[in-house]
Amino acid sequence: LLYSMCERDVAQKIQARLGRLTNKELVDPGDLALYDEFKVIGIPHDFLKTNDIEVLLTCHLLDGVVVGFPSMCAWKTDQLTIEFVEFADQLVDRTELMDNLSQPDHATSIITRHRQSLRECSDPRDVWDRRSELFPHLMFGIDVEQQLFSVASNLVTIVNRLTELDECVAEWRHEGGPMPHWRSIVTPERVDVMNNPQWRGARTFRNRDGNSTVYEWHARFGKGRIHFVFDAHRRSLEIGYIGPKLPPKQ
Repeated sequence: LLYSMCERDVAQKIQARLGRLTNKELVDPGDLALYDEFKVIGIPHDFLKTNDIEVLLTCHLLDGVVVGFPSMCAWKTDQLTIEFVEFADQLVDRTELMDNLSQPDHATSIITRHRQSLRECSDPRDVWDRRSELFPHLMFGIDVEQQLFSVASNLVTIVNRLTELDECVAEWRHEGGPMPHWRSIVTPERVDVMNNPQWRGARTFRNRDGNSTVYEWHARFGKGRIHFVFDAHRRSLEIGYIGPKLPPKQ
């Protein structure tokens, strides 16, 4: 689990923080005043051993996940609240939330939080470069990369709609059925639109392999559209277009 959550940005952070620890002991009382002041809310102070504190501190420094057994009710949560005193230029009281895995259902909550934090982005380049990480159940055609830059002002709304589609496909793969259970308005084009060569051509873009594909189905974001195709046999969905409403514009 820890490895799966260490995506590119997290891995870089870990590398940087490991560098800070290279010439230090795991816990240096002269640098971090933790032993007397360290608290895990809901757990008696004398229940924590020095080794427990070192593990929790390491997870905090590395943005890791605490993994243990639910030996007390306070451990039976997917987030721990810790309070401690950190020494920077002065002593500072700190309160942190740490991901805690002690039961199977905690994994889903932790991964969901992690993905939600990653999706808080407003840069088209970042969204495109991390599309597999942000939307693991979606595929994207080649032309979407440049399209994202033309709709940058609507990026937050677009990311939210892509998140919905990603969750729909994940649910579809688990539950089955002829198509996903859409969470917003999703429709195919009208018959007259698809029978018009010019309008059909306006919905043709390169798929991820570079082949021309007609993307008929679409979801909405404001006045814009996200066009895609889905494969009922493979239960897959590929985005081909993200941008303003395509002609005919009525």
